[in-house]
Amino acid sequence: MTYDMITRLLGRINMTFQCNTWKIFVVLERDPIYMASQHRSVRINWLFDIHLNAIRKIFILSCFAIPMLLAGCTHDKTTPPDMDIRIVNSQEAIRYDQIALDTIFLSQPAPITDFFLRMQGDEYYLFDKRLCKLFVYDANGNFVDQHLGLGRGPGEVSKLRDHISHKGEHLIIDNVHVQVFDASWRFQKQLDFSWPMVHSIAELTSHPDPSYIDLYETKYYENRFASFSDSSLIFNIETTHPKYNAFNTKEYYQTSKIFGLYDINKQEIISVLGKKSPVYQKYSYIPNHDYHYYALANDTLFINFEPDPLIYVYDKTFSPIYAFGKPGRQMDQKYDETQNTEVIHDRNKFFIDRVTKGYYYHLSYFPGEKMLFRIYTTGMDKAIIDQVSEIIENPKRMQIYHGTTLIGDVEIPPRFRIIGYKAPYYYADGYDHYLDTESSHDRIGIYRFKL
Repeated sequence: MTYDMITRLLGRINMTFQCNTWKIFVVLERDPIYMASQHRSVRINWLFDIHLNAIRKIFILSCFAIPMLLAGCTHDKTTPPDMDIRIVNSQEAIRYDQIALDTIFLSQPAPITDFFLRMQGDEYYLFDKRLCKLFVYDANGNFVDQHLGLGRGPGEVSKLRDHISHKGEHLIIDNVHVQVFDASWRFQKQLDFSWPMVHSIAELTSHPDPSYIDLYETKYYENRFASFSDSSLIFNIETTHPKYNAFNTKEYYQTSKIFGLYDINKQEIISVLGKKSPVYQKYSYIPNHDYHYYALANDTLFINFEPDPLIYVYDKTFSPIYAFGKPGRQMDQKYDETQNTEVIHDRNKFFIDRVTKGYYYHLSYFPGEKMLFRIYTTGMDKAIIDQVSEIIENPKRMQIYHGTTLIGDVEIPPRFRIIGYKAPYYYADGYDHYLDTESSHDRIGIYRFKL
């Protein structure tokens, strides 16, 4: 296979070598998809960091063109088959059919287009992913301080993947490292984020055992890192093995692991855990909805899968406890199942699926209040998409559970993710002027609401 053939499949390829650790890291970036109206734009940007074993898998995968049958999807597929977990019959006692949102606007030194927000005590953190900067604000949205920056020196980061508060320190996940800062954002140390190479190329290629740690790589779209214990982090994983993947392998949906555990002291991934919802087995292949979300509180893990109305509850040993949940309202879950591997690099198909289909989304849980929030999308008619030139967002709603009882199902703005609670308010990321067709101001804000 020629270099030109590989680049046509994978997009732009940049290689950097770390000879001292015998690893090769590849950054694959697919050009953003822009849909613009005047000064507004929407962007889908995939950025992957893949280790040497993943390079082998993708290279082999790019050599394959495996035809597949298209299975129809017109019947109900959201009821899970037999499971090894107790299903609780969730009650419905709706008290909230709408919520009143306040917005705390954050002052900005310059327009920011790619960001995420965090809540830390009485302060708000605005992370600028493009410039790798952190802007700190007080409870009223006033600018307080600035940290980080794009670069490779002390206190700088090359990419802003995620932020974690861990044992009084701040952890920044970048391309291939974990940067450690103290409570005042003074740089402490840099940790390698490495996958162990346990098996040979021949073994991995011929025998993709789902228990092999080096079969997997970090899931970079819709991923989240969290503190799992005093010495470990948890994050989402996937595999792109040519014989074991989301595009053409049934066994992938039945047996693949979904989480990785990173040991901070050893500076490597030490375990792969969890499994996918059995609802996936009712479809042929739906790789554009092969995403899961979780909320971690004390010793309990809540897991959510895009096509499944159930929320799965596990303890920290990943032993199942129970599952519960009610279906969302007016969700279009007639997912398009894949016919061939061309969908791997069909960016437009990915965008259409993410906008037109209903799926379950982010989870947030607050143990003191026994409140769980689950966001979901309903799906938008493709005919409407073809007729408009403005920003297109999949309509979103949010379920509100007290324990296992559904007490609310409310409409929410296009960008909305619960990030914290401080009585009497819940806080969410957040207002983005690019998604507000009536706004002419470059503003970012934190939503808050009461129940």
